[in-house]
Amino acid sequence: MALTLKSKRLRVAMNVGEDAKGKKRIRSRSFANINFDANESQLHSACTAVASLLTGSPDEFSLVTENVLTAG
Repeated sequence: MALTLKSKRLRVAMNVGEDAKGKKRIRSRSFANINFDANESQLHSACTAVASLLTGSPDEFSLVTENVLTAG
C-alpha cells in the first residue's frame, strides 16, 4: 500500500459576530492549489494575509490534506 498526497487546501474561519442567542457566527473560505512544499510558517502567513482581506476576526486556520491510498 502507498499513501500519496493528492491535494492541500487552506481553510480560513472568520468570526463574523453573534446570533440572537449569543452563539458565534463563523464563516469560512477554502483556498486550493496550495504549494505542497510550503512550511507551517509560510502557510500561517498566507492565512493571516487572506484573513486581513475578509470580514470579521480570524477564528481558526486549517490545513486540509487529501491523500490517496493505492495498492502496490
